[in-house]
Amino acid sequence: MDLRSKAVSGVKWTSLSTVVITVLQLGQLLILSRLLSVDEFGLMAIVTIIISLIRAFADLGVTAALIHFQDSTKEQISTLYWLNIITGVVIYLLILLLNPVIAIFYPEPELLPILNIVAISMIISPLGSIFQTLFQKEMLFNILAKQEIAATTVATITTIILAYLGFGVWSLVVGQLLNMAVKTLSLIFYASGKIKISFYFKFSDVKGYLNFGVFQMGERGINFLSERIDQLIIGSMMGATSLGLYNFAYNLVSQPVTVLGPVLMKVGFPYFAKLQDNRAELRNAYLRILQVLMLVISPLLIGLGAAATELIPVVFDPKWSESVPNIRILILVFILRTAATPAGSLMLAVGRADLGFKWNLALFVISLPLLYFVSTTGEPVYIALALLLLQIALFYPNYKLLVAPFTGNFFPGYFSAIFKPVAVFMVMGVGVWLFSRLQFTGDLAVKLVTEIALGAVMSAALAFLFYRKELPSLLKLVRNG
Repeated sequence: MDLRSKAVSGVKWTSLSTVVITVLQLGQLLILSRLLSVDEFGLMAIVTIIISLIRAFADLGVTAALIHFQDSTKEQISTLYWLNIITGVVIYLLILLLNPVIAIFYPEPELLPILNIVAISMIISPLGSIFQTLFQKEMLFNILAKQEIAATTVATITTIILAYLGFGVWSLVVGQLLNMAVKTLSLIFYASGKIKISFYFKFSDVKGYLNFGVFQMGERGINFLSERIDQLIIGSMMGATSLGLYNFAYNLVSQPVTVLGPVLMKVGFPYFAKLQDNRAELRNAYLRILQVLMLVISPLLIGLGAAATELIPVVFDPKWSESVPNIRILILVFILRTAATPAGSLMLAVGRADLGFKWNLALFVISLPLLYFVSTTGEPVYIALALLLLQIALFYPNYKLLVAPFTGNFFPGYFSAIFKPVAVFMVMGVGVWLFSRLQFTGDLAVKLVTEIALGAVMSAALAFLFYRKELPSLLKLVRNG
């Protein structure tokens, strides 16, 4: 199978995984939003952010280095495998030692017991992470899709059952650990007989990987801090309740983006890496991925914002209605973040992880004082507004510094790929919003269904009207995958 065929197959399998995981996670959010309290959601949000931040540093960036370097030896792979496991154990022990420090920033009585249990994932994850990277490198996305679907299905069902039985926030804890365990066991099973790991460890064999990886590790960690600094500050300054409402909005809005992220990192990164010496092809590949991403994300997020007033109390629970203003602002934030997402894969593919690190470090330095100052208002909605203004200010610098140096200048095409679908589907959003403002004496659920139907019809009509030339190629992509 040639490179393009592998990429097409990768899109198919990753899209299948994306659809299944999205349905499962949205279903879990829908059910748990009725079974768990706002405080419990906020508490788990704090734990998840802390663990995710630590996990960003956990593999020392070597997974990205494995994809970038095309000729890794068996000895180097074995060394990296054991290095990952050692690092995971050390990080787990450090979390336990730093409990008193964490308690100072987040004085929630139930936090530390939950954190210490969830931190076990730092030991589980390294057992399969190298296999995941090697499958990604060889573009074996069918394997990755199957193990992700299996892990998410088992974890989601277990979480919902435990929440229904009254285990509260611990249902989320068990679900998160179970997801990691099933994923790791599946990777080990698929790798058995295909990837040989020996009892070999020689640090000098992987110095080049670590030199590359340290920037990627730093970039990933700082990038996570930049993206989640709002929640870190809200949790520390405003407490679990405010974070619970904000995090609900954040998770709902980010769902399409975070689930589609693997399409970029699993397909885009190795695809870009193999084209890194051909600027024209690299630019075309980058533009195609950006166009598809924005075409999918725009109607989903805009439709969500337009129908949010009815959607939240009907589908989730009336207690989350306070999050609607946050939802609408964060939608615009995530549209702009989505536009910037492929740049991360591009920089890794061309071996410039250092540039991503420097960019995200600068972004973090700017964001921290800004969001800390805004947090003194005590209103999470102002945090969301500050994030939106920051994303607008960084739009052109992101293109100029992180994309154009490796693809050449194509700003008109770049701008059109991002804002044409936003403008087109904003027509749908306005139409649905205007309908929602009409006086309606019937059941609120009926109104919501009508809004969704209206949005779907308008989106389909607008897509045909403005993207009828692109639609056949997208259908062909799915059919031939």
